[in-house]
Amino acid sequence: MEHDAHVDALIAWGRECGAHWSPALDVRTGARGRGVFASRPVKQGELLCRLPDALAIRPSSEQLTATCSNLAAIALTVVHELHVAEPRKPYFDLLAATPLPSVPLLWSETELQHLAGSSLLPSGLTAPTAAVAAAAA
Repeated sequence: MEHDAHVDALIAWGRECGAHWSPALDVRTGARGRGVFASRPVKQGELLCRLPDALAIRPSSEQLTATCSNLAAIALTVVHELHVAEPRKPYFDLLAATPLPSVPLLWSETELQHLAGSSLLPSGLTAPTAAVAAAAA
């Protein structure tokens, strides 16, 4: 298995911040992205991963959650941390090194045609805008 330097840095940083990451866990990258797998049988009740509360990404203020959804508040917090603060730099380095997923929002009109006639193609979904396509490239 090939080790990803960003994943290794993230795990090392997490441990420095008090996280527990079991040696029984492997992070593997495949055609569908990254995943966490057990590298050996896991015993019932065995602790595999624990993150201290301080590492959780939460909306940066209660005002945000009062004015928009939790998802939007978290997204705004992530944008803030990317451009202003760096408390979670190893995490964001890993995200930046991760290829975008293959999701219909980023597909071309030709790729979307494969979903035509199914419930997987919501009405009104068309090829991505030039801005979205450029960001995905």
